[in-house]
Amino acid sequence: MAGLRQGSRSEAMSVSLSPREIAASMTLALAVEAAAFPKPGLVTALDPGVHDDVDFFSFLKSAFAIERFFEEAAEIGQAPQEGPDDAPMRPLRSIGLRAESAMMAATGGSNTHKGAIYFGLLLCHAAAAMGEGASPEAICLRASATAREDAERALRNAAKGEARTVGASAYAAFGMRGARGHVIDGFPIITSVGLPAFEHALASSGNMRRAAVHTLVHVMAENDDTTSLNRGFDASRPSALKAAAAEAVRAGGGMTESGLRSIGELGELCRTLNANPGGSADIVAMTLAVRFWTKGTPTHAKW
Repeated sequence: MAGLRQGSRSEAMSVSLSPREIAASMTLALAVEAAAFPKPGLVTALDPGVHDDVDFFSFLKSAFAIERFFEEAAEIGQAPQEGPDDAPMRPLRSIGLRAESAMMAATGGSNTHKGAIYFGLLLCHAAAAMGEGASPEAICLRASATAREDAERALRNAAKGEARTVGASAYAAFGMRGARGHVIDGFPIITSVGLPAFEHALASSGNMRRAAVHTLVHVMAENDDTTSLNRGFDASRPSALKAAAAEAVRAGGGMTESGLRSIGELGELCRTLNANPGGSADIVAMTLAVRFWTKGTPTHAKW
């Protein structure tokens, strides 16, 4: 991950990032999210969570295998664009398919980062397109403009009974929009939930790991995570995770002992339900990437 720029926690980056640097920051964000612990139901550096097919090494291999595709997306974003806002979707979709193939090859056929590929390509493209001085909100809205029509079309097709994924089925059955809803809305879960939680925790603790965990439970408390339906298609599953995460937030999240105890209880709930809040983990990784692009990687943070 060459070329990462560092910055303070309070100052925006003064220079634009190259496609390589944008991709490297995304890969770092994926690695930080994967390593952080404790994370309920999710792979960490210490624990595979509810998974029996992947572990931390799987996520590292996958993250590095897909880095070059994030760079490709950023290169497209940096080039002059002709046509409507959604014109980049066609090449980005092609890049996404190749990225998924590389992920599968790296992990022996396991889905470690499919959601992160979808979000990550859009956001890397947007970060490059917006250029120097772009705010998190501007990057997220640019990503939304690129993919909104495609996401809305997918939900319309799902409502007609043309669901091909668990996420689409969740919309048809329960009205849960999942990842596509975040895209359509412009990623407020990053700008209004993830980033404020992360910045508060990092400023308070100086600890990257705890800040990532704190961010996760805040995201889980607001997210209808359709990934939790993969091992049981019941609307009560994401609702139960949201409620338990909200309790962990009220207890202090990753910043207090009572909050950490609540996170432990949330982890037990994930094990009982065999539920994996992977969609929320993807949002945390995207939050970190946007932060690294706009404020730099924290220079003095500890683990």
